[in-house]
Amino acid sequence: MSDKEPFSFLRQIDRQKDFHPTPDKPTPSDLTNDETDDVAAVIAGTKPAALIPERLTTPLVDFARGKGFSVRKIQDLIGNNRLAIGLPENVDQIVMLVNNAREHGVSPLYHKLLGKALGYPDEAIKKFNG
Repeated sequence: MSDKEPFSFLRQIDRQKDFHPTPDKPTPSDLTNDETDDVAAVIAGTKPAALIPERLTTPLVDFARGKGFSVRKIQDLIGNNRLAIGLPENVDQIVMLVNNAREHGVSPLYHKLLGKALGYPDEAIKKFNG
């Protein structure tokens, strides 16, 4: 985002209003290579939650927080700082799943439940789990 366009993230949100996950492209970032598009889809209402690297904290994340979405910092399974952003119940589920997996190891249901919390279609979850 350039300093000349401080509210350009509003256009980013608008572009995600028509996002529909598919088995091959379950997130907007699968199409754009920009993980902040996943946050934009949360705000647009086409994705219940996103999990992005903490380094991608932008005005978009602050905007999501201001709109009532939950934003929580967690460490992923290899210790990288991430932000879980979305509907409070989905973010709570993501945080619980990741923390439990960090403490006790990844259960057979981990990826299925995480995928559900992130709004992945069932076909994408099945494809990921093989």
